[in-house]
Amino acid sequence: MMSEPLSLRVGYPVPTEQHAAVLLSIETVLELAGPLAEVRVPGEPGAVFLEDWQVTRAALMARMASTLRHISYLVPSMSRLDGAALCRTLVDHVIHYAWISADPPARLPRFLRKTYNSALSKHARWAERGETLLTPELHAHYTAFIATHPEGPGKLRPMAATVDTNWLNDVRAAAPAPLQMVSMSELYEWVYDPFADLDHPSAAALQSFVHLDPNGPAAWVDGEPERDAVTDMRPFWLAVWAIIWALTVAELTQGRPGRSALQAAIQRVRALREYDRHGLLDVRTTADGMVIGLVADADEQIAAITRANG
Repeated sequence: MMSEPLSLRVGYPVPTEQHAAVLLSIETVLELAGPLAEVRVPGEPGAVFLEDWQVTRAALMARMASTLRHISYLVPSMSRLDGAALCRTLVDHVIHYAWISADPPARLPRFLRKTYNSALSKHARWAERGETLLTPELHAHYTAFIATHPEGPGKLRPMAATVDTNWLNDVRAAAPAPLQMVSMSELYEWVYDPFADLDHPSAAALQSFVHLDPNGPAAWVDGEPERDAVTDMRPFWLAVWAIIWALTVAELTQGRPGRSALQAAIQRVRALREYDRHGLLDVRTTADGMVIGLVADADEQIAAITRANG
């Protein structure tokens, strides 16, 4: 197949000082998410464990944490389009997590109904090709479940609004003052409205790869997108605040990760974001990683930021 050995050179973008604040923020919230993504429950043979909310909520947290971890891998590349795509996946899961958490006995079956109905439709398509997707037992279980639970979860935007009705006041009360947590509806709009069309072939998506000559009527494509330090980092920060929303709902419903730990993490993320915006972080790269501190004359500016934020 190969007349000569093939060589492979692997190179990845390396995090630099400009990525330190958001990467440390991601690590901070992932430490809180880890224990919430673990559970072990007993069961009977043939049990469908996702019908147990203990299992499903842990699985949702595990998926959210995994998505945020993979978002962090994109940070050094500052890939706004790919970061936004994963951020939407994360927000989708956060909305479902918070929505179900408000009333698991009523809403978990509605969530599962949509999944089961999709699986049955796929099974029917496979059967047309002479293939099998579901076992007879699982097919019968899904069919009976759907007959018993006729209502699905609905669209994502109304779900986000319902999440605000159920949780927003409590989520804001749980955050350390004077921070005011953004609503889930706002987070949905920020993630979906500017970026949703960019996943698909469109003029808007392709335009970011077309560079316009400021000195004349000319353009070029060189494989790299247009860069903007602020806009490129936005999806990554939105992802951090999205999972903070989920962690806050977990604290309100499970008492974990603990109010003091949650507030300390939120305060750290908020401080890192503000100090990074104002150029107050002193980031040094060492053999063991990055060391993050404050610039020498930061105190006066920090006091001004604190006063401005109330």
